[in-house]
Amino acid sequence: MFLLLAMQQGNPSLALAAVVDHQHGQQNGHDGENHHRIHGDKVALNRLSSRCCSSYFTEQMKRKTTSSPIRLATLLLMLGPIAVCAQLTDDQLMDSLQVDALKYFWDYAHPASKLSRERIHVNDLAFDENTIAIGGSGFGFMNVIVGMENGYIPASEGVSHLNTALDFLWNADRFHGAWPHWINGNTGAVIPFSPLDDGGDLVETALMCQALICVREYFKDGNALEQIVAQKADVLWKGVEWDWYTQGENVLYWHWSPDHQWQMNFQIRGYNEALITYLLAAASPTYPISGAAYHEGWARDGDIVSSATSYGLPVILSHNGAPGTVGPLFWAHYSYLGLDPHGLSDSYANYWDVVTHHTDIVLAHCVENPNGFDGYGDNCWGLTASYTRNPDGSTGYAAHQPNNDNGVITPTAALSSMPYAPGPSMDFLRYLYEDADGQYLGADAQYVGSLGPFDAFSPHYDWTTPRYLAIDQGTIGPMLENHKTQLFWNLFMGAPEIKQGLLNLGFTSSEHDLNASCNADCPGPDYCGPGTHWDPLTAVCVVTHPADINLDSCVNVGDVLAILSVFGQCFD
Repeated sequence: MFLLLAMQQGNPSLALAAVVDHQHGQQNGHDGENHHRIHGDKVALNRLSSRCCSSYFTEQMKRKTTSSPIRLATLLLMLGPIAVCAQLTDDQLMDSLQVDALKYFWDYAHPASKLSRERIHVNDLAFDENTIAIGGSGFGFMNVIVGMENGYIPASEGVSHLNTALDFLWNADRFHGAWPHWINGNTGAVIPFSPLDDGGDLVETALMCQALICVREYFKDGNALEQIVAQKADVLWKGVEWDWYTQGENVLYWHWSPDHQWQMNFQIRGYNEALITYLLAAASPTYPISGAAYHEGWARDGDIVSSATSYGLPVILSHNGAPGTVGPLFWAHYSYLGLDPHGLSDSYANYWDVVTHHTDIVLAHCVENPNGFDGYGDNCWGLTASYTRNPDGSTGYAAHQPNNDNGVITPTAALSSMPYAPGPSMDFLRYLYEDADGQYLGADAQYVGSLGPFDAFSPHYDWTTPRYLAIDQGTIGPMLENHKTQLFWNLFMGAPEIKQGLLNLGFTSSEHDLNASCNADCPGPDYCGPGTHWDPLTAVCVVTHPADINLDSCVNVGDVLAILSVFGQCFD
């Protein structure tokens, strides 16, 4: 009744408060997890309850359900605009976008594996429904953390979701530790990406491992189940045989198949999206590569450096397939979901300059609009790989970039660049979600659907596609979170093996202490007793060798006697 009264009065804050009070009254006291659910929902509600927009949402409330696990966060999107008033703040709009993007990886996660579908066609949900993207699933893990961190989903359900997904990954096909590009969401069996690509995909695996390290760091100090999730993530990432993928050479190879061996013969050389692959390979405590592989393979013995300029900005690194200019913008996103480019440098580049110049060049291209496409401008920009409009009007796929611009804008390009160009990215976000009067439209906006912005659109051709891709939708939430709180940058850069890997490759960082393997409270080498050592992951002293029963730093007859001394006894 209170809810109905608040709605009739056109008071969104009262309506939202009524929802929380109603839910709390129903669930509080049943168990601790329900209490946490309400607390988390209140976080999201309190952040967004002050917003309001046009009255069209009144009809939306009649049509939409709140049965989704993101139900209250979704409900606030419907209740907030009951009265006509000011537009959303930047923070409120980013929150609503993160909720929308999360739905792909939460509401539409594969039911068996909890991993992320390669694509979702909203007009044909059964299409490709069992094809799981490994890299996209890594992005999905990070979106789940975004949801937990902001109270969009209950923390306990987020942990359970990740636990199921990690168990599935453990049993899925792997090839010398590397997952394939695609797997079956029911069985874990490889789905060939191409005739010869039916084995390990090292770059997709790297994108997953970047997320696994963030998962480990996020949960390592949590409750019992959270620590189990952290340990599973740790074991999985450490199982990748990075050195196998060198073939004994100073370069990494992208693919290996037990049926086709090295026939694809595709070396990973820069610059593109794969910087993270070399970093993780150098950081691996189990199967590391040498620094020479990075310098000779990725950096091409220095030939990766470019002297070109585009739109008055140095390109800095030579982008593959884009001489004199830059490639698609996902190259500025994939490796940098965890790797913080702020103040990050090596022998070849300052990486903050690399990613910001990349972004600014794409923006400048869209503003100048040399091809004369309708709609392009400082509030409608962004070129990256995505679905595209073919010349005959059908839907295809293309890597959009300044030297391959066919009039198609891809929302993830600008939205995932929020840390690099916050003003233009926010202008684009408002262009997508608001009408000419600045009123929030949500899923009723021209280029926005139930899971957020559609993958691609073209004002010039009056074209869009009701489709989504995991690898495009997946970078939006984490990069917005990095913009807001630096969450994933701090998690990833705080991992001790990542610090060591960066040092091994000659990187420096003005933002992160690469020489610190633990925090200021980390005990010194003499803190732990004989036979034990300090584990920075669990932050406890652990037994160095399990057979060292008497902890004298030796495995000998004394340990046998220690076992025999308790032989035959029973313990509760």
